[in-house]
Amino acid sequence: MVNINLATYTDPNSLIETQDLLSRYFNFFFDDGCVVQTEFDSFLLLSNPTQLDFSFLKEFKSAKLSISSSSKCFLSPFYREYDLQFCQYSHGLTINRADLTNLLKGFINHAQKTLPNIQDNTLNTNQSITWTQPGFIEFEKSFTQIKSWFAQYGTQKAVPTIYEYSTWIPNSYFTRAQLLLNSIENSAQHQKVYGVFHEGRLNTTNHPKFGMIGSTPEILFELKNGNLKTVAIAGTLKKSPTTQKDDLLKSQKDLHEHHCVVQFITNKLSRFGAVSTKGPYVVELPTLYHLKTDINIDHVDIEPLNLINLLHPTPALGMLSSFQNWTDLSRLPFQKDRQYYGTPLTIQIDENHFLSLVCIRNLEWNKTGSYISSGCGIVWESQLIAEWDELELKRESVKKMLGFYNSTEQNISSNTNPKFNENGIELNL
Repeated sequence: MVNINLATYTDPNSLIETQDLLSRYFNFFFDDGCVVQTEFDSFLLLSNPTQLDFSFLKEFKSAKLSISSSSKCFLSPFYREYDLQFCQYSHGLTINRADLTNLLKGFINHAQKTLPNIQDNTLNTNQSITWTQPGFIEFEKSFTQIKSWFAQYGTQKAVPTIYEYSTWIPNSYFTRAQLLLNSIENSAQHQKVYGVFHEGRLNTTNHPKFGMIGSTPEILFELKNGNLKTVAIAGTLKKSPTTQKDDLLKSQKDLHEHHCVVQFITNKLSRFGAVSTKGPYVVELPTLYHLKTDINIDHVDIEPLNLINLLHPTPALGMLSSFQNWTDLSRLPFQKDRQYYGTPLTIQIDENHFLSLVCIRNLEWNKTGSYISSGCGIVWESQLIAEWDELELKRESVKKMLGFYNSTEQNISSNTNPKFNENGIELNL
């Protein structure tokens, strides 16, 4: 790895203005790049710029630029339709929150002046994005199927997912920058912002054009110098005037759901030595509360890719069962089109430091459209309507984070989503 001293960096082409250099950098980044929030006030941007002058970074005191042949991002679809692939990047930019925010704002302002008629910019106009809603009947089928697994296979928990779909795609780099900026500004202390941008030119043939931007409360692991940190995130409560965060610690359903995840992770890691836990405790996000337990183990001798295969997916996104494989979830409705939702995004920060995020609370897109997905943990105590409402709460939290203020909705199913009274009885409206 070669570190570049930006303070003494000389401009090889002084005729190019700073704003144009900034635009060139983000054009490379939003075409083929990856960003991960590594700490609360630190972000790592990976990209493959060619023949680019970095003098525009001089005024950003936190910026540290390195050139390396070992910067990697590991990624594959949730169900592993093909082997885990890696994306290789030549440049890594480490920067703090304030400087990254200012960089993005500079790029956006420059783009607005030079490209005033960007077609997919719906974030700062009155134009709406139409989201096709998931059908309640299909989710009810998933719920009923999972409940039958409890008695049939001794399954304790399973996580179905559903999604909203739109034909709108954030094709312009300007719009991607605005989405990333919104994610940074609207995320809480217990979330990590991330993004992957791929226009089909990575060094692997298995990744088609796709992208995603999100802010996750969940890491699969952080492995640094042999010390392993992970978390269990499960159990959800809406923030409202009538709820308090400690209500989660009194909910038997949420505690059961949470314990399933802790049990799975600690059992998997116990082969390496003594596992320490702290929790459960309640963490606060902008619109939701979650139960969280910190899980640590020191002096772990395992390769990061083997650790991904060992832990993915935990019952926070997968299943806890004595006689079932988690891939049985693929038989449920809404799973045919599932790609990267819930998959681990793993980056190599340096030689002995790896961070793996769980890709939830995000916008995902491909060449045909965009998706916002959500999942819920089904245990024995789960109630159908409560789980359906939780799924919507999670998707709404993503829309608020990303700045989709003018979205409209329509049903994905011919079955109209039903309305219920407080006792769960369907209303004929």
